[in-house]
This record gives sequence, C-alpha cells and structure tokens, in this order.
Amino acid sequence: MTEFLKSNAALDKIVTDATLGTNAGFEAMREALKSELARTGQIVRGDGGGYGAQLVPGAEPEPTPVVSETVVRPDYQCERVLYPSGNVRIVITGPTEQNLDDQERWIRGQR
Repeated sequence: MTEFLKSNAALDKIVTDATLGTNAGFEAMREALKSELARTGQIVRGDGGGYGAQLVPGAEPEPTPVVSETVVRPDYQCERVLYPSGNVRIVITGPTEQNLDDQERWIRGQR
C-alpha cells in the first residue's frame, strides 16, 4: 500500500485488543485489520504480491463525526472586561447590564 489510511474507532479497537486484550499478537492484529479494511471496501484481499491486499483508491469511508458534550450555560447577553489593577483582566458576564454593575461593585469592593 502506498497511501496512508486514516484510523477510525473500529480500527483503534482492533489495535487496542491486539496489544492489550485477548487477541494479543501481531498476526492476529494484522488479520483483524485486513478483514475490517476489506469489510469497509478500502482494500481488496488477494493471494498476490505485497501483503495480500490491494488498496482501493478513493474508497476511504466518511469519518464519523465526534459528538462533543455541550455545556449548558445560562443565556448571558452582556459582557464586560474589567482591569481592577495593573495588568489584571477580569471578564464578567450576566443577563443584564444591572447585573454587571452589581458584579463590578462587588469585585471592586464597593458593595
């Protein structure tokens, strides 16, 4: 194979199982990887030269999107940057300007 194949969750699991799990060993990992790549249509297996597999150009599957956890935050519409002393920078956020005023008074000690 002359092209680089991108990894995915299934391939990562095969490698992890081959190095840490029950299917430990290079030959088991090689065979499992080739079977998975053939199943997804990225290679064509054969008895010919090389390592018994031929890369199918352009057959790499679409990457599965990574779902990230969303952070639930209150709906803050106002933001203010304070420089209370020197090069100290504080960013405050809140739902209203009045809320920002209250926060700024508390930070500056003017309760």
